[in-house]
Amino acid sequence: MSLFSRPKKQSDGPSAGSLQDGRRKQITSLHTHQLAVRELQPDTVYEVTTTTPSSLTLQLTITLPPTFPETPPGIQVKPPVQHAWVDKAGYVIGHERLARWDAGQGIVLGRLLREIIQEFAIRPPSRAEQSYQHHHSPTTTSVPGSALMHPQHAPIAEFPEVDRLSLEELDDLLKNEEALGLFFEQMEHVKNMRQVHADLAVGNEALARRNLEKENEINALKSSLTEQIKLMRSQKNLFDENSKIREDELMRFGSDYITSKLRAALSQSDELSDSIATSFVEGKLGADDFLKQFRDVRKVYHLRAAKLERISREPGLLSAP
Repeated sequence: MSLFSRPKKQSDGPSAGSLQDGRRKQITSLHTHQLAVRELQPDTVYEVTTTTPSSLTLQLTITLPPTFPETPPGIQVKPPVQHAWVDKAGYVIGHERLARWDAGQGIVLGRLLREIIQEFAIRPPSRAEQSYQHHHSPTTTSVPGSALMHPQHAPIAEFPEVDRLSLEELDDLLKNEEALGLFFEQMEHVKNMRQVHADLAVGNEALARRNLEKENEINALKSSLTEQIKLMRSQKNLFDENSKIREDELMRFGSDYITSKLRAALSQSDELSDSIATSFVEGKLGADDFLKQFRDVRKVYHLRAAKLERISREPGLLSAP
């Protein structure tokens, strides 16, 4: 039994249906947290790619055991790197939620990966030494069957403090929960993990403060953008009105419009001359008045008729040059 393990309560465990639903939700969270995720093996192995500020591209391979999310995933970093959160085999062990996995505490896989990536952004890992890479780098891209079945059994960092204790001292620690807790908190690995967690919290707070400092600037830009949108809409409405006026004015000089107006004027002249002739026949006009009015109206009529005939013979006469 592991030094820090505790007796498990007897339980029938979750049903297969609820376990599968929880597994599906956790896998979906990889996408909802906007991660560059790629599925290597359906429902089992996924890969997330990220680039650190030092331009080091990392692949995080997430292996989900059959009992996930009741048991934690295995998260391995490639290529081999040196970082407080990563053990010698390349597995991420420094995140507090991985170290104390409890699916009932609302752990979200996507958020967990996002926090790991944020940690690598704040404290970029460095490439492992060449000799170290040769010793530990895998020679194939296939995923070992044992890793698929039991990723939670990946090698973890050594604990020199434990190695220095005798069996009697270990037994005493296991019997004294208070002493065991104190010993646990004094371990170098735990201190480093706590420090990393504290640094991450400080980094998150600093980032949040910087975002809040830009709140007034962002609000001012939003207000300016809103005013510009209003002005743009007003100018567009004015442009549309002027465009309609321009189209109406241009239509007055179109060939079809001019021809129709000329034809209407021709009919009007013809009707007016008929009206003058009728008035003369009925004795309402004298001979001199009749001749003068009738001659003037018919003159206009024939001029309009001549123009209309010419337009009919030469369709392009009214076209714009």
